[in-house]
Amino acid sequence: MNSELLVSDTAHFRVDYEINPYMHIGAQPRPEAAAAEHRAIVAAHLAAGRTVEYLPSVPDCPDMVFTANAAAVGGGRAVLGSPPPERRREIPHFREWLTGRGIEAVEAPYAFSGQGDALAFGPLLLVGHGQRTDERMLPVLARELRREVVPLRTAGARWYDLDLAVGVIGDGTLAYCPEASTPGAVTPCGP
Repeated sequence: MNSELLVSDTAHFRVDYEINPYMHIGAQPRPEAAAAEHRAIVAAHLAAGRTVEYLPSVPDCPDMVFTANAAAVGGGRAVLGSPPPERRREIPHFREWLTGRGIEAVEAPYAFSGQGDALAFGPLLLVGHGQRTDERMLPVLARELRREVVPLRTAGARWYDLDLAVGVIGDGTLAYCPEASTPGAVTPCGP
């Protein structure tokens, strides 16, 4: 379970495009409500004993507040996200922040939704693919993050990122929605 988190503020959070079934340009977030919710989430993480780092948002990056999509990080290395075109402007800001802290940043050669689709679970890395993460990222993540990867094909656009359906609750404990991944054998790939 992550004990160190990166957050960005809601100052520029808005809906400028529609890249998932929950985004609608005609339904803009209320700035005060978004900021209050964000403060409450950060406070909850701090109260739980987690370390929270901060990266200021950038005006032309309205989804930068969703920092999990920036990269998957482990062992002093980060595999940078390769998001939909609308969000690609965010990645240089996250790369600079990571490398400024001595973390080696590796480019993703295929579409990859960062920690939105790559959840550490003990020695395993649960990786969602099929919507925003290309299946070819599985061996890349295993090699670069030196973890055994457990692939989970997401069931459709409703589950565009694995973290919408799977949550690491604690050591050895997951919460998940079975309908979010397609049935079938799971074949792990090692580092």
